[in-house]
Amino acid sequence: MKRVMIMGTGAQGSAVAKLLDKEPNVSEIICADYDLKAAEDLGKSLKKARAVQVNAKNVDDIVNAGVGADIIVNGLPISFNLTVMEAALKLKACYQDLCMTELKGMDCVESTRYMFTEMNRKFEDAGVLAITNTGSAPGLANVVVRETTEKFDSVDTIEMNVYEGLWSKKFVPFWWSPDVAFNDMSEYPTRYENGKHIETKQFDN
Repeated sequence: MKRVMIMGTGAQGSAVAKLLDKEPNVSEIICADYDLKAAEDLGKSLKKARAVQVNAKNVDDIVNAGVGADIIVNGLPISFNLTVMEAALKLKACYQDLCMTELKGMDCVESTRYMFTEMNRKFEDAGVLAITNTGSAPGLANVVVRETTEKFDSVDTIEMNVYEGLWSKKFVPFWWSPDVAFNDMSEYPTRYENGKHIETKQFDN
């Protein structure tokens, strides 16, 4: 039986918590958010949950709230990722997030390299697992690419077109995180071509 800590009880964190509440091998869900009422409202709707108030900018605050957790699922904005990862390391808990692009002071490629080298070593040394970018794109898109390429002898080009939509009676400019959406729109796209990461201008196809 596993104890899961959900960091952030917004739209994505709440959805993850509700799905985990149905899993027989999950014994407890720790709903953690700076907004205690939001965490409590989510906790009341679940069978296995308890709510805690957490300052996600403070590693020790996360650690104190997450004692006994086997995994931390991070549903917070990207700027909190490293702090939550450090807390997971202190707890010797596994870690999962939904998005990881640019870290402070690093571009997309540098951030990815840092995650897969420095942070990877830290988690290996701690004997726990960290999985980043498990949202839709990257995340589900990566799984689709991997499973598809394994069915072919060779692959020349992979092009992924991601569409997200929402039916609504009123104008909804962003249906998940405006902070992340603006960041995604403003940064230069990075693609992997002929064994190298290439940064291009927006909308250059």
